[in-house]
Amino acid sequence: MMLACPAVAPAAPDGTVSYAIYDEGAGVWDPMDSAIDPGRSVSVGDVNRRVVFTRFVAAAAAAQHDNWDALGSARVQPGSFIYARRFLNALSSSIPMPSVAVETDGEICFDWHLGPRRTVAVSVGRDGTLGFASLIGDESLHGISQYRDGVPTAIAALLERLDA
Repeated sequence: MMLACPAVAPAAPDGTVSYAIYDEGAGVWDPMDSAIDPGRSVSVGDVNRRVVFTRFVAAAAAAQHDNWDALGSARVQPGSFIYARRFLNALSSSIPMPSVAVETDGEICFDWHLGPRRTVAVSVGRDGTLGFASLIGDESLHGISQYRDGVPTAIAALLERLDA
């Protein structure tokens, strides 16, 4: 598991975006369900969430095959996608939305960089393992947590401190 989030192209090399990570996954999930409920008013946080969600889907789609970067990187596994989606949907709208990248091991990384010494990275594995690292002020923290039914307490606390 890596914790530095590399840059990733926002779409496939041909410029298209597939909303299924694998051909057999087409139709299994709707990319916008749980993202925004159209029956309620939309806040700035919701708009930011939609933008990040779109980037998340595009990054995962671009990495749906092994060697997606021509450097031997592993493809995104369905479990990583599912847990990363749940993690993203569980983030409080008061927390700044992260940048999204796919790591060389196929894990999905959410990265918050709000300035010098104000950084948090969370890497989502295929089994729901969340590796995290942060540098906030003079304090560097890292660890591993398991995604259950929401953002783990340790990660939520780091994200709240990051935005304070």
